[in-house]
Amino acid sequence: HYCRLWLKVTGDRNETYLGVYEMNEPIDENYLKDRKDNDHFGTAKGNLWKCKYYGQPANLTGNYSGDYYYDDDSDENHTYPLQTNIKNFDNAKAQFIDFQLKLNGKGRESFYTWINQVCDVDLLLRTYAVNVAAGMWDDCWNNANNFYLYFTTEDIYDYKIYLLPYDYDNTLGTSAQCGNQSDAGRQNPLEWGMASNPLIQRLMDYDDFRAIYIGYLKQLVDEHNGLMHHSAALPDIQ
Repeated sequence: HYCRLWLKVTGDRNETYLGVYEMNEPIDENYLKDRKDNDHFGTAKGNLWKCKYYGQPANLTGNYSGDYYYDDDSDENHTYPLQTNIKNFDNAKAQFIDFQLKLNGKGRESFYTWINQVCDVDLLLRTYAVNVAAGMWDDCWNNANNFYLYFTTEDIYDYKIYLLPYDYDNTLGTSAQCGNQSDAGRQNPLEWGMASNPLIQRLMDYDDFRAIYIGYLKQLVDEHNGLMHHSAALPDIQ
């Protein structure tokens, strides 16, 4: 988000206006703790992975010898750095690979059952509809970049996952020739990303999942909801 910032120093008569700043909440252990209750994650003790395009895309495909690492405060870049429970890195890595194996390897009926068990599909599609309506092309589906995956447990096989997008600098008309698109404002939202990036792509293969996604897109652009319809969005952007 953005904010206008004033600074008031004790003893000074007037506040000092410093201009417009980006206000960014880090996705970290505190983020998880703030959301462990009230129908959010239910726990803050699971495995949090940052997923980003570094050297290779964070596309969650079958490269199980991929660039898994842990956040050691060295500022080194990796495609999949673990943010929490780094003392149990090997266990967390095994859990992450289990998720990838099932995401890529399950057949149509088996995948449908599994994905409903492992995550809140409705929430995932609502999250992604917001992502697309804002024109965020530098993302999980199109560029295999800029998202976190939170696993709610440390159990290798028994967990739920949440997709947490971040880094919304490339939005609201900022576009580039990238992945499956060149103009985010005119890209078909049902063909938003690369077919080779499986998490959202596989969901689009099911009529009921696709209908949920379309329904949320329509809500966002309904002029009566005051969200992404141009009559409401343009004044906010300006």
